[in-house]
Amino acid sequence: MPQLKLPVRPPSALVKPFELAGTLDTRYVYPEISVSPSWSASIELKAGRAAGLLFWADRELKNAYSVRLDARLGQLILSRIGPWPQEERLATYPWSILDGKKAKLSVQASNGRIRVWSGNFKYAVLEASGLKSFGSSAGFQVMDGEATFSDYARLDESYMNFEPMIPKVGSYKHVFDQSVGEKEGWYVNDHCFFLGPEGWNLWGITHAKPANPMDERHFAHATSPSLDAVPWKKQPFAL
Repeated sequence: MPQLKLPVRPPSALVKPFELAGTLDTRYVYPEISVSPSWSASIELKAGRAAGLLFWADRELKNAYSVRLDARLGQLILSRIGPWPQEERLATYPWSILDGKKAKLSVQASNGRIRVWSGNFKYAVLEASGLKSFGSSAGFQVMDGEATFSDYARLDESYMNFEPMIPKVGSYKHVFDQSVGEKEGWYVNDHCFFLGPEGWNLWGITHAKPANPMDERHFAHATSPSLDAVPWKKQPFAL
């Protein structure tokens, strides 16, 4: 089995911006950063398969967390990695939404949780929790390719912190009955609500009772000026 390549270079041997290349899974050691880092860095995958940033790593980068651009899989990937080829993917995001093979990443890793932002995204695109760091070292990763990395830059964490809003369930209200005007009872299965220019719409898979998921071939459609105005007006089948 191929061995993990670990070119251990002192910080003075790495010239900024870092132009690095490697085969298989090549990891470059970078000076230590805090165990609870909040930082940003940029990646440009110039050729090949993948390039990533390593953090929460042991000194030799044999065990680390990685966030990488992977051209082969077409994803931005957050992973927990060991000696090659050990990898546990924690979260992924389609890189087609990102800026091609370039990505400016902001990472917050603390209290057992990792969150990753890309560019000017307001909310994290990758997130995982219940984690434990391997150490406080950091580095770069190149997999069968060539890449350019910026320096790690410290970040003010204030913009990364937010209080999630958890809605509370109120009383339930029956707003629509597909059975109105039918000889038998009907039910609505998977459905969605949509606010259009003339009010609210409901679309949902529907079928006469008893339930028969394999024969659900119609979409119910109902409209209402507001979500809680009852009853909703039944419309012809949408499909």
